[in-house]
Amino acid sequence: MSEPDRSALSQSFSRQVLGLVVGDVPDPEQQPLLQQAPSYADNRQRFEQNRRAAAQGLLLGSICLIGIAAFAFIAWVLVSIILYLHGWSVLSLYMGQECDQPLNAWLLITLLVPLFNSLLSCLHGRNRGCKVLSWMSSLGVLIAGIIFLRQSKTCAKTNPHLYNFARTYVTFLSVSWSCMLAVPSIAILVIIFGIRYGWFESQSGASPETISSIETVAYDAELFAKDGMMDDNRPTPECCCCCETFGAEKHIKRTPCQHYFHEECLGHWLKVAVTCPICRADLEEAVYEKDLEKGRAGQA
Repeated sequence: MSEPDRSALSQSFSRQVLGLVVGDVPDPEQQPLLQQAPSYADNRQRFEQNRRAAAQGLLLGSICLIGIAAFAFIAWVLVSIILYLHGWSVLSLYMGQECDQPLNAWLLITLLVPLFNSLLSCLHGRNRGCKVLSWMSSLGVLIAGIIFLRQSKTCAKTNPHLYNFARTYVTFLSVSWSCMLAVPSIAILVIIFGIRYGWFESQSGASPETISSIETVAYDAELFAKDGMMDDNRPTPECCCCCETFGAEKHIKRTPCQHYFHEECLGHWLKVAVTCPICRADLEEAVYEKDLEKGRAGQA
């Protein structure tokens, strides 16, 4: 099986796996073409939408990444269940032993919080206020546990089983909260910067010759619409990828679909996609057809 076939098979399998979890996932490269956007704000919005679609395409193509994430999630669930059940065991066996901090009461409340949150969810569904209350109660209990452990002086000796488990549970909950807050933000930043600076190798990207084959135009203010002129049908004077105004200091590319981008911005984009960042026209195919026409004209 050739490399493109393996890549297509991997992406298809990834899409099916993700579809089982979140529902039908559309292929961003197969979405209908968009019409010409009338303003820079519209162009920027479409670019952001297509960038998210490209990021989704990268994720779909990374079956290994999906597998690692699934394995990590399953491992976290198993550890959570084991610690939760062990917590009840520790509480029943060592609750009556001496401890200079109320770790026994803290452990009891900690074990009851998931039941309380589940009850809230069943009674109020997706009510935002209940979700905030659930999160705040869990975080408050965690902070209380950290404080009790830091202030404890003798519990490690008088009730070592309770103390050691409480310390383990607090560590696990702290790591879980840190990952829950940090990992999504880090993942989004990595994907965004990866798309912008070409960190990812993707079979869905255009060939290296595509960017050089797209027409380079010299900067001319007359090519672009004037600021504040609503009836000006010329393209907007800003690159929707980097939000910078076009000028003579950076090379400008004009796509066959008549959209303008900085050469560097369009080059980064074409490493992960073959379509126009604004209208999703297939740039690789358009460039290929244009080269064929030039070849026919030259032979004639």
